Amino acid sequence: KGRRFERCPGESTYAYQLRAFVAAIQQRAPFPSSAVDAVANMRVIDAIYRAAGLELRLPYHSASALPR
Repeated sequence: KGRRFERCPGESTYAYQLRAFVAAIQQRAPFPSSAVDAVANMRVIDAIYRAAGLELRLPYHSASALPR
């Protein structure tokens, strides 16, 4: 109850992103976003978490902390 779902036509943004990544690797095509864009996006997401009163997820720094 009270839930509403809407479907948008077309592929998910993840499909477009993956296709661009594959083209960048296989065809050396320019990737449509940069590391600067990624950092800016994460800052926006962190601000959204703070505004919602949620805890920020800490950056992951060490591969040695992976479960074995």
